[in-house]
Amino acid sequence: MSFDDTFNDFPEFRTDRLILREIILSDAPSYYGHHKTIHGSIFWDGELQSVEETENEITNIRKKYDKQQSINWGISLKDNDELIGCCGMFEFELKSKSALGFWLSKEFQRRGIVTEAVKCIVDYGLTQMNLHRITSGCHPENFASYKVLLKSGFKVEGRLREYNYRKAYGWSDSIMVSILSREYLKT
Repeated sequence: MSFDDTFNDFPEFRTDRLILREIILSDAPSYYGHHKTIHGSIFWDGELQSVEETENEITNIRKKYDKQQSINWGISLKDNDELIGCCGMFEFELKSKSALGFWLSKEFQRRGIVTEAVKCIVDYGLTQMNLHRITSGCHPENFASYKVLLKSGFKVEGRLREYNYRKAYGWSDSIMVSILSREYLKT
């Protein structure tokens, strides 16, 4: 398998509790409903205002996938197809580096769901897409996301001062982490 193969046929995964799958237009109501639970957080910007706006977002997600610019998996529980979150890779560089991001409905947080999804996607990125490096960042006070990243094998690289801008809060620092394929493959 290679980087390019990822964009020929959307990869779907089943973990112990989750299905990680392509986000499609019929997911718009659940995507919007769960996404709005994180609105107003100092850790998140980019609120969706309606199901129609969410449909446009899903269309853009697909366009970026088709252009090999990003890949986003919808997160659902095995016993319910409703989308409760998203985890994806973006900012691909030289088909060997990417950034990783995720969000999860407040209703489902603190259950290890995101950790399970991130570990699966990191494994895929490093072993199947043959990425050399995956990075991520989080707000210094976003302890939950920070823990997810550390549990998933990421190592702290440092703190970027006034790195992210959020309309409601202005500039904030970001804790940057990464995972390298050589380190991951040792474990």
